[in-house]
Amino acid sequence: MGRYYAAKGKLERAVACIRRAIARWQTAELPREAARAGCLLADTLGLGGAWPQAREICEQSLEAAIAHDSPTLRLQALVGLANSYAALEDGDMAAAFALEALDAAVEPFDRYEIAQLQTALVRVALQQEDWSAAEQLLRGGVMPHLTLLTANNALRAQVTAHQGRLIYQQILMGQSALTPQALEQAEDFFVEATVLCEAQGMVYEYARALYDLAEVYRLGMDSGDRYQYQGKRLRCLRLALDTLENFHSEPCEQLKDRLDEALEQALLSRT
Repeated sequence: MGRYYAAKGKLERAVACIRRAIARWQTAELPREAARAGCLLADTLGLGGAWPQAREICEQSLEAAIAHDSPTLRLQALVGLANSYAALEDGDMAAAFALEALDAAVEPFDRYEIAQLQTALVRVALQQEDWSAAEQLLRGGVMPHLTLLTANNALRAQVTAHQGRLIYQQILMGQSALTPQALEQAEDFFVEATVLCEAQGMVYEYARALYDLAEVYRLGMDSGDRYQYQGKRLRCLRLALDTLENFHSEPCEQLKDRLDEALEQALLSRT
């Protein structure tokens, strides 16, 4: 039920269901099952941007995996830690856990986990402005696995957003030309990412993709059709803020601050 509610975007219900399951496993003195449910809880909390909590839960699950000698649980916990630290922009820790997990993963059984880890490394590379590494990881590390995981739209949403970010950052840093074609390509990636995120209940990633899309439109304002891009930018920023209204984790509050600042700038630019 927790997975069902999470997929529907009903994160509070999902979290409540998973917490009840954890309590039952603990009462039954089945710590490994409780820790596995903890990894699912961490993933669900991450959908709402509660990455600090997710990180703590994954740390507890990793301790349980080591204590009970469970390789499967250990891999799940390491993946959760890599994702959490990447989302919290602690690239060194994210990379360390991702590489440890990749060393433990086995093809083809852990294909999904490998794709998640490579995606976390893409996020780290983007944060560190290593565009070459991000592009290589996307092409060689993520996409070969993603093509075999056609049903996993949550992972596809993250990857699609990263593809848009790579194009945007390359334009911003002067590594690619600011052309209508480049803007359209970045826009297409972010629009697809928002659709996938919304369908999967990925509240934080949905709002983040809208923010990034608004930044693409900001670049578009400098390239020609100012008023068309200006209107799109305002709609994205307002929708992202509305989406995060009832979410108050530290990452969500930080994103709201960035959205508020961008919205203020966008409104001033209309005058």
